[in-house]
Order: sequence, then structure tokens, then C-alpha cells
Amino acid sequence: LLISVGVLRAQDKEFQKWLQKEQQQYKEFLSKEDKEFSEFLKQQWGKYKFKKPISKEIIPPYKVPPVAKPREKEIPLKPVKTKQPVFVKPPKPVSKETPKAPKLKIPKAPRVPKDLKMMEVNYFGTPTDVLYPKNFSVLLEPGNLDNKKVADFYEKIASTNYKPALKKILQDKSNYKMNDWGFILYLKDLAEKIYPARPNEKHLLVWFYLVKSGYKARVAILNNQIRLLVKSKDSIYGFPYIVQANGSKEYILNLDKRSESYSGTLLTYKKDFPGSVKLLRMELNRTPNLKRRIIEREIQFYFNGKKRTIKIPVNKSLIEFYAKYPQTALNVYFNAGEDPITANALVSQLRPYVKGKSKIEAANFLLDFVQNSFAYETDQQQFGYEKPFFLEETMYYPYIDCEDRAVLFSFLVKNLLNLDVVGINYPGHVATAVDFGSENTGYTYEFNGKTYTVCDPTYINATAGMCMPQYKNSKLEGIIKIK
Repeated sequence: LLISVGVLRAQDKEFQKWLQKEQQQYKEFLSKEDKEFSEFLKQQWGKYKFKKPISKEIIPPYKVPPVAKPREKEIPLKPVKTKQPVFVKPPKPVSKETPKAPKLKIPKAPRVPKDLKMMEVNYFGTPTDVLYPKNFSVLLEPGNLDNKKVADFYEKIASTNYKPALKKILQDKSNYKMNDWGFILYLKDLAEKIYPARPNEKHLLVWFYLVKSGYKARVAILNNQIRLLVKSKDSIYGFPYIVQANGSKEYILNLDKRSESYSGTLLTYKKDFPGSVKLLRMELNRTPNLKRRIIEREIQFYFNGKKRTIKIPVNKSLIEFYAKYPQTALNVYFNAGEDPITANALVSQLRPYVKGKSKIEAANFLLDFVQNSFAYETDQQQFGYEKPFFLEETMYYPYIDCEDRAVLFSFLVKNLLNLDVVGINYPGHVATAVDFGSENTGYTYEFNGKTYTVCDPTYINATAGMCMPQYKNSKLEGIIKIK
């Protein structure tokens, strides 16, 4: 027994020597700023109170969209005949007639250095090869989490040959036209491949790549779990947040759940990593460049008393991307870029119906199209939570509500009529208003020195200038500028 204990002690000493040598090698590869940041992480973290998630729901005062009465005589516009809304068919598989989309150019895989590995990540149906160091699978030490374990994880990751991998990651960000939230989702997919079923390490790896990419991001410990903290230029609903001294918000992200019960005390640090200056931006000026997986939507409407049908292609990969997009400010949806294959199909197939009409007549046709060609349900009825749609989603889901109709109508006005349009944000309702110039009439708003005529794509059979009675003289939550 004595011999066995002696052997174990000798082995333990050898292990400690080996461990010290390994840790020393990690530190030798660290840059000066990484060493300083790691030492800072080992210092005492502060306790922070956080606020519960904000739920920005748009709850209309009506159960079904109201139907407009014929226009008042003093407004010289021809009323639209009342008709039953056409039920919207769910999307169906693409037909042979659907226009072919350009093929997605996937960059060739780079030569892999000896100390790196390559793996494939499926980014919303789009495969991409990602590099990572062979010694990248660093694990947190077992037991309760603390700041020293986080610092140790950071040291080990920062000591690897991560820079070629980071370069490839940033190339993918550019090639696939990812916005900031799309980049976070990409990093999440990457981290899940390296750390399957290990959410703490996954969040730490996403944090590491964010700070190395220049973003203001931190990590925190909440109920013995790692959470990601991001500073955003735009509101992000559904996540708890910390209010900074200057009034800005820092959101606490759990990348595995849309919502969860938050309680307890948050532990984190104050200092940002050197060079971390980018705020997260939720705006989507262009759609991500994803693999085309086309489905087709049939939309029916009436024109001159006859039923007409158009067919609109939608990229399923893009719909899956939007499904992971948290609710943000309304201006993001109104000003988002569109997928050309969907946008071009809408514009080209509807253009003949507005050709030769006056501004008001063309707008009234587009109002009638949006009001009567899409079935209505609130987001709470369809999803159980608030979910404003981007344009492509209005062509995919079987039901759309007021803000979705406003986004669709504003797109059609801009691209078919080339008129200035704004979003009108009422309490519990969203509509639009259009600047018809000398043709402005009916119920109007003044904004930035211009006059805008109310156009409500949810007020069934209402023409330009007609406002829902409950919103006449209503205090607005805001007018949304649309670029």
C-alpha cells in the first residue's frame, strides 16, 4: 500500500509539472493585449441587476379588420366595391415556370495549415467550410463557474492558431452578406459543431470571435450558466437587459432559447476588449446570400370584376433565417432590403395593373390588392408571440396582420409608383401614408415638411385618405421614415 501511495504521489507531481508546462506554453503564445485582458478577467467581477424582457406587442382594438363604409361625398374618389376576401392558399412546391435564380457562388476551400482542421457548417441550407485549430476544443474546468475559469478558457483559445480561422470567418461574413445578427447566428452554428451539447463553451466561443471581430461583447455568469452580452444600436425585444449609465441597453442573450425565465444575480466585468468598438445593428439593408430553395405562392385578386392570379417565388432558406430573427424596431422591417427574386416577381406581375393610372387610382388598386388578397390573423393567433414580417415572409405565411400589410404596401408604392411613403404607428395598429403631392386628399399627416395621405392596407375596402374611425385624432406612437 505504501508503495502504491508513493507511486500515486510521484504521478501527481509529474502531472502538476506537465500541467504547469502546458499552461506556460499557452501564455507564451498570448499577445500582450490578450495577456492583459486575461488578467483583467481574473479580477473580481461585479454583480448587476437586470430588467425583464420587453414585450412590444401590437394588439389591435379589432378582432377582425374593419370594413370601410363608402367614402364621404366631399372627397372625390370612386369607392371600391365591397367583395369577400379571397382565401390565401399556403405555399406549394415550385412549378417549372418559376424563374431560375442565379446560382450561389460558394468560395473554394482554402489550403489547410497543418495545425488546423476544416469542417462543414450548414448555414440555413447553405453549406460552408470553416477552419478551426486542432487544439480548439478547450473545455471549461468542471464544477461551479467563476471568472477564473472563464479567463483560463480565454487564455487557451487565444493561444491557438485562430487567426487563419478568423480570417475565413470574416470572408464568409462578407461573401454571404451577413448582417450583425446573421453573423451571430453563423458563429452559433460554428460553435455548436465544435461544442455539441456544451452550451457554456458554445457561448464563450461566440463571444471570443465577436470581440476578435471588433464587436462590443461581453460574457456573464447567470445561475451557473454563461450568457452573452451585446450592446445594440437598435431595440431587441424578448431578451432581458442591463441599463448602462448613459441610458443605453446591453442585452443578455441565450442563443439556445427564444425565451426563458430569468432570475438571480448577473456576474460580469466592465472593461471591453481592446478594439471592441462595434455596436450590434439589427438593420438588414440587404438579404443574406443563401442557397436558393424556391417555393411558390399563388396570390389571387380581382381586377375589373375578374379573378386574377400571380405566382411569387420565395426562398425557403431566407424564411428559415427570418424565423431566427428576434423582434426589433419597426423601421428595420420597413427599410429592409428585399430578395430580388421575390421583389422582381411582385413588381413585374403587378405593374400592368397600375400602368396608365393616376397616382391615387394606382394606390387604390394596390390598397385593394393588399386588403383583399391576404387572410388576416394576429401574430399571437398564428405564432403565440409578436412577429413582424419582412417582405418575403408576407409572401410565405398564410396570414398577415397590420404591420405586415403596411410593409408590403409601402414596398409596392415605392417600387411601382415611385412615391414617398411613411409608416404610421398608432397604439395597437400600423398603417401607412403616401405623399401624392397635389393629389393629397382626405385624412392627412404632416411629417418633415411634407403632407401624407393616410393609406390603410388593413382597413378593408378603404381608399386613399380614409382613416379607421377609432384612429382619427388619435395620438401617434410615431411616424416611421421609409428610405
